[in-house]
Amino acid sequence: MSNDETKSGATQGSRRRWLPWRRDRERHLSGAVVSLLFHLALLLLLGTLTFGPGSGLIGRGAAGLGEASIRVSDALRADLDARDLLKEMKVDPLAVPERQRQVQPLPRLRSLGAPAISNAARLKNVSARFRMSGVGNLSGEFGSLIGRLRESGLDVALVVDSTGSMQQVIDELTRRMGDMARRLQELVPTARIGAVAFRDRGDEYVVRYTDLSFHGDKVRDFLSDLRAEGGGDWEEGVRDGLDSAVHDLSWRKRSKKVIVLVGGSPPHREDMPAIRELVESFHRRGGIVSTIDITERLHREFYRMIYRSTHGKEPTSFPPLPKFYDQVRDTYAEIARDGGGEMAGVKWDQKLTEQVLVFAFGSRWRDQVLAAGGGG
Repeated sequence: MSNDETKSGATQGSRRRWLPWRRDRERHLSGAVVSLLFHLALLLLLGTLTFGPGSGLIGRGAAGLGEASIRVSDALRADLDARDLLKEMKVDPLAVPERQRQVQPLPRLRSLGAPAISNAARLKNVSARFRMSGVGNLSGEFGSLIGRLRESGLDVALVVDSTGSMQQVIDELTRRMGDMARRLQELVPTARIGAVAFRDRGDEYVVRYTDLSFHGDKVRDFLSDLRAEGGGDWEEGVRDGLDSAVHDLSWRKRSKKVIVLVGGSPPHREDMPAIRELVESFHRRGGIVSTIDITERLHREFYRMIYRSTHGKEPTSFPPLPKFYDQVRDTYAEIARDGGGEMAGVKWDQKLTEQVLVFAFGSRWRDQVLAAGGGG
């Protein structure tokens, strides 16, 4: 073999060994170039983004593509806050199944003409109530009841006669409403309260109402604006008040629903069949109608006024309740029976709001309710 042929063979062999290495190097260089270009593009993109401090926004800066932005959902943020808050809930002492110890997220409040309270802030209040209310040691059947109500909710509506003789009663309800709502929510933090005021047909109004709310102050303000006027005859628009409570208020589907009728005059006799059908229907849908007869209070106050105007001093004794007041007691007992509730006569020295509070849970729990609610 000639020297030229030998050199040619060596060159070809060297080329065969070098070509694979060259192809590998080209692949690596190509990948590096692509990676470099990708990262440069990414840096340029990030350079156009701006993050608004505390605003929940990821938007584009002046060098970006205009006004486009992505808003993190307010509901999502509230939900995330709520999850953290729920971890802090201290309700273990309740002797109820584990699933009943979960406090359901509160629904968004209807507009009250004031800034809405966020779910997170409301749950902070709920958490504080659980820790500070002094009801953590509840056990047995009453503890189980409270556990179920904390899960499902409690809605309580007052239906109050606002005719001429009722101003003292309205004033007492107004004065004690804040305390009653506080005690109610110490037991069931998701409890709501509302109110209906009724007079009679032909008066300035037949019914007025304020919807069920987490805010006792809203009901207190509603009651404070009422003036006991109108009426004039013995029978009043009880049917209209109950009908408004059943149909106008926004009852929650799963809550325990309680209507408490407060009055000292009976309904019109011709209205009783309609009232019976109304409260029976409400009871079939899971509601309860209880009644509070305040005729003894009204009788004593009327007698005191007459005696003072005649003798210039307070009476030392009072005559028995006149027989015609039996119509109030009998019709109120019938309404409570048909509504699956209870009837009570509140005496002059009893706190009306305590009886409302007891009826919200049931009289069998009277001692536990009043003990857990504290003073007032």
